[in-house]
Amino acid sequence: MTRFKRILMPACLILTLVLVISPSVAFSAETEYPAGVTAAKECTVEVMAWVDGRVIGWGWNFEARGPFGLGSGFFANEDGDVFTAAHCVNMSEEELASAAIMYFLGGIWFEDEWYEKVDFGSFYTYYYASTWWAWVEGELTITTEEVDYVYRAGDGEAHVVQDIRFYEDPETGMDIAILETGLSNTPYIPLKEAAPLEGSRAYVIGYAGIDLTLEFWQAMDHMMADPYQRPDSFAELMRQAADVMVEGLRREGPSIETGLLGSSTRIYEMDARRFHGTSWSGLSGGPVVDELGNCIGLLPWGVGDSRGYFIPAQHLEGASQRAGIDIFPALEIGAVVVEPAFVDGGQSFEIRAQVSNIGFGRGDYTAALTLSDGTQASQWLTIDAGATETLVLSAAKSSPGLSTGSLEVGRASVEVVVNPIELSDLTVEPLTPAPDENIRVQVEARNVSGEMSTLPISLSIDGVVEATQTLILESGASETVTFLVSRDTEATYEVAVGNLSQQFTVKSPIPLTLIGLGVAGLLGLAGLVVGLVALARLRG
Repeated sequence: MTRFKRILMPACLILTLVLVISPSVAFSAETEYPAGVTAAKECTVEVMAWVDGRVIGWGWNFEARGPFGLGSGFFANEDGDVFTAAHCVNMSEEELASAAIMYFLGGIWFEDEWYEKVDFGSFYTYYYASTWWAWVEGELTITTEEVDYVYRAGDGEAHVVQDIRFYEDPETGMDIAILETGLSNTPYIPLKEAAPLEGSRAYVIGYAGIDLTLEFWQAMDHMMADPYQRPDSFAELMRQAADVMVEGLRREGPSIETGLLGSSTRIYEMDARRFHGTSWSGLSGGPVVDELGNCIGLLPWGVGDSRGYFIPAQHLEGASQRAGIDIFPALEIGAVVVEPAFVDGGQSFEIRAQVSNIGFGRGDYTAALTLSDGTQASQWLTIDAGATETLVLSAAKSSPGLSTGSLEVGRASVEVVVNPIELSDLTVEPLTPAPDENIRVQVEARNVSGEMSTLPISLSIDGVVEATQTLILESGASETVTFLVSRDTEATYEVAVGNLSQQFTVKSPIPLTLIGLGVAGLLGLAGLVVGLVALARLRG
């Protein structure tokens, strides 16, 4: 029995590593999320512990070193401070060491005669959860030499956390901790003061492990199916399967789970908000964001495929104040107005937009405009909590024609399109109208952008707007725009539509009586000349 235990126990421990330890791989079935949610994913980190120790027992005495996954977190600001769940960083060295045994024994080789005799499915389903502690406890011990909390973002290397700047015991308060990393210029998730309404869509981001088992089995099945690819030992099979999963984790990064917001509640002495959706183990400490990627809360711990809950963002703001760290509030940018609507290359124009601070505290930001033709401009903007400011940003168009780009203020951004509609073939008929005569001004308009565009088309005469029509065109569509105007004073006028211009001259018509008198006078003069010529001939 002892020999069987010494053979079977490492397999249990290795599999427990696969099922419990994080980094754990989660491959989401969804592949497209709102841009703000995808940006928030890049701000999410994995929280781990690094344990240095020694394993003793069953005749073994070897050094044990490695990471042990604890949960998730996310950057709170550009200074690298990380929000996470307090319970992710409150394990004692003894608890971490005991849990990490399964990782440390992952390199122990199995006896070859046992290699091909395992019923993988039933073995994994039962023994990893119910048996291995009974075999380990009292027979194996681990001595810890050092335990450090570490974090890892994306596919980068793990780094040691410099300090825990804030910690609140989840049994007596909020399940919140703030980690100091010492980084700078980190991406961050802004905090939003008011959560969306009940039934709104929300997203939980973090390093979940629900898909890990399936990926592990599939990797083993693939290798076992071909005798020529089968590793020489069961331990090597496990190691290669784990490598497949780790590669997937680094490729995919944290996973995103989608759900709906429920009502407010209170649980374990915490103010909370219900979340109807999946929140797996490993997502603990991860952000809950809205469709724009703004943080509306922190997940205390995953509860599986059922109704969960999260800590609202106002408690994160309170923790940041107590820790003395900066946070950045969420912003909303309203519709962008470009004036003038049609801009030639080298011509100056203005961008106007309403920017609202929907987060906590005062924020100082640089508003940045970047267009595809190289046009750039920036403007400093300060917004108090709950306030809305009008952003006015001046720029000079680098080149004529269509330009697309974005206006960014903090983490908020909005698309900007300059000259989405192209004007051509401006005609004015007649070019010499009489006073009060109707003048037809026509121009051809075509949407050269990739989306439906709505744009006011204004007719100006001598720089004064005479009439305006709102044009709505699908991408690639054209339309003839017609204006009817008149003038009662004789003069030359300049008419402009967008960036096109033409002149017309108002002239009074000559009356018919004057024409008749003129003709009669010419005829009389001609008769006089003829008579004088005839008289001269007679005398001669």
